[in-house]
Parts: sequence; C-alpha cells; structure tokens
Amino acid sequence: MIPVIDLAEDWTVPDEPERARPPSPRLALVLLSVLLLAALGGAAVPRYGLVSLFAVPIDVGSAHALYGDTLYVSRSDDVRAYRLPAGTLEWSAATAHPVGALIAVAAAGVVLAQYESGDPTGVLAFDARSGRVLWRDERGRLLGALPGPSRALLLHLDEVRAVDVPTGRTIWERPRGLGVGWAMPDMDPLQNAPPRLAFDGGDGVTEVVDASSGAVVARSRLESLWPAGVGVNGTGSVSATTGGFLLAARSVVGGQLFVARQRSASTVLDAYDLGTLAHQWRITLSPAAFFVTGCGEVLCVDGFSSMTGVDPRSGAVLWYTRQWREARPLPGGRLLVSSSVADAPVSIVDSATLRPVLRLAGWFPLPGSAPGSWLVGRDTQGLRTWFAALAPDGHRVRPLGWVRGVQISQCEYRDAYLACPTVHNELQVWQYR
Repeated sequence: MIPVIDLAEDWTVPDEPERARPPSPRLALVLLSVLLLAALGGAAVPRYGLVSLFAVPIDVGSAHALYGDTLYVSRSDDVRAYRLPAGTLEWSAATAHPVGALIAVAAAGVVLAQYESGDPTGVLAFDARSGRVLWRDERGRLLGALPGPSRALLLHLDEVRAVDVPTGRTIWERPRGLGVGWAMPDMDPLQNAPPRLAFDGGDGVTEVVDASSGAVVARSRLESLWPAGVGVNGTGSVSATTGGFLLAARSVVGGQLFVARQRSASTVLDAYDLGTLAHQWRITLSPAAFFVTGCGEVLCVDGFSSMTGVDPRSGAVLWYTRQWREARPLPGGRLLVSSSVADAPVSIVDSATLRPVLRLAGWFPLPGSAPGSWLVGRDTQGLRTWFAALAPDGHRVRPLGWVRGVQISQCEYRDAYLACPTVHNELQVWQYR
C-alpha cells in the first residue's frame, strides 16, 4: 500500500525561528555525537535554505537560462552573460530583435539564441566565452541541441537542417514533407534512446532518420490508405488525411513511433518499432488524444481536455484523467502531475496507477533540472513565495525558504541555482542547498 501525504492549504512554516532555549542534556549529547561524526570523516547533516546572490536588470519578455557557472539573460536589444555565483558581467552582445529562448551547448562552448515567436525568425550562435557572434540563420527556428556531437536541429518552413554548432555548417538537410515526429532528450530525461526523426514524405511512406548523421534508419509504407495532405498550423507534425480521419499526428518516444489519427470524437493510435517500423499495437482512445510523450515507465497521451496513460509494450490503457494535464517523470516509477486549467492540486503519483503518493495543494512545479532534486514553489499572502525541494523518494518536501515579489511562473532552477523575475524588473538569483 502506498502512503499518501497531504500538504493541505493550511500548510505553514514559522516565519521566525523559535527563541533559543538552554540545551537539554540529551541535546548536548546529540550535538557531541554530530561533532564526533564530522571529526571522524562522517557525512555532515544536510542543511536546506536559500542564499541570495545578486540581481540584474531585465525587460518585459526577457529570457534567461542557467548553465554551469553562467547565467545568460536576454533583453530587448542584447544578450548578457553573468558569472556565477558572484554575478560579474562577462560579456554583452547586441541583437537586432528580442530573443525568446537561450540554449547553451557546453561541449561546443556556444550559446544558441532564438528570436521571439513570430516574424522575424532566426537563430544566433554566440561564443560562450566572449559573446562574439559565430554564425546566424535568418530563416530557421531552433528545434534543439543534440547530445554527444556538437550539433543542433533547425526547422525551416520547407526543410529540416542539422548543423555543426561551432560553425553553423550544414551536416545534413532534407525536405520537411507533410509531417515530422521527433523527441529531444530534454523532453524526457529518463529515455535513453538516440534522437531520431520520423518524416512523412506525402506518399504514405515514412522514413526514420538518425538526427546526428541524417542516415535513414528505416523506411516503410505504414498504411496505404494515407493520402497526401497538407500541414496544419505550420507545425509540420500534424497533417490532414481522408478515409474518415481528420488529423494525423506523429510522435517519437524512446524506441517507438506513434501515429495518432482522429476520427470524429475518438483517436486511433498505432505504435511502431522505431528501428524497423514494424507494427506493434493499435488502440482506440476516446475522447480524442493526439500527442504522445514519455512519462518514464508509461506513455502520456495528451488530448484537448484529458491525459491518458498507456503501457508502451502492450498498448494497454493504464489510467485516464481530466484532473491533470501535464506530467513530469521522476525516478522510482513516479510522476509529478499538474494542470494549468483544471482545479487539481499538484501531486506526485504512481505512474502505473495514478494513485497519489504526495499531494502538494497550492504548489507549482518549477521548470529546471538538478541531480536528485526537483523544486516547487507556492505563493502566499503578502507577496511571499515559498520554495521547497522534493525528496528523491517523492514522499517528502523540504522547505528552502520564502522570498517576496517574484513571478513564480517564470522561475527556473538548474544545479544549485534558482533564478526568478521580480516585480521590480530584475532577475534575482539564489543558491539553494
């Protein structure tokens, strides 16, 4: 039986520590034991808290990213790099348009900047040490950086390109076709499969391409009834079909390709082996659901107003929910689930059953990553925002502390640092432990 822990709305942490009292003999003995343990080389007792480091000016719509020992911040007309933890300005580089996303490729010593959504599109590559512009692509949108070799994928209106990150040199390119399914490693860190893309050429033939080399791994006519179609909303990952189906969406998760086809209010979901394109299973989901994402040991199939959990091996439906619309995989067969539209508390649940393990009423999962740590935040009265770390076993939260006047929805953490925009048009940085 899984224990359920509920941090309800009345959860509080004292604003001020209690007054010190004379140590009892038992407490003195415990303190002596801790000192002896430290003297003998034992592990220190962990302490948790937030340490304020520095703040830098930002604009409305600024983007920021924490990577290694550097904080990157975009403003309306430049990108800046600050050294952590001191906050020293390392460099500043002018941009012709506002930057909406920043990705550091540490192995290449490059920072990739994507202009904000809409026109104009474009990608800039900066030298991470000096801020010098190494190359630019005025037509592309950044799909993501690949692990291993210093390569990135760019999406154009009519083609997909893989480029060498330090130079911008094209490694491979091919027509975008009617639809492309892909999965980058940062979508699901627990999936260790090599990055691959699935292209629909428009003649019913699907080709699986290795994202690093561009080599065709598998090629097959998945279904002869699929006619040529047109792209929808310019995404290229959804195409129109006939034969009673309205839409077809392709998703790549781990070593599988999924094709979801909508018919009326339901969806027919097919699974294929990504290495051979051999058909594995077919299920029908109702209401309609389209995009498949990796949720650790299960698949999450997202619809307009629901989320369905599916066994990737058999296609068996494990659970269905309208409460939660987003899921982040955690170790140990757990999911951190939340919803931006439904009135449901953020929770840690068992991935196979959706049974709650820890309810986090009022908390908000923060974007970011750190080894063995997941941060959540919670707004309270008086413009106070609490931050807490989830224990690796998913059964407890450890409060880190509270701050005033931050925009919690735009906070980000990485490694041991937390950065949040404030109501004073600044980006505040803390170190946490």
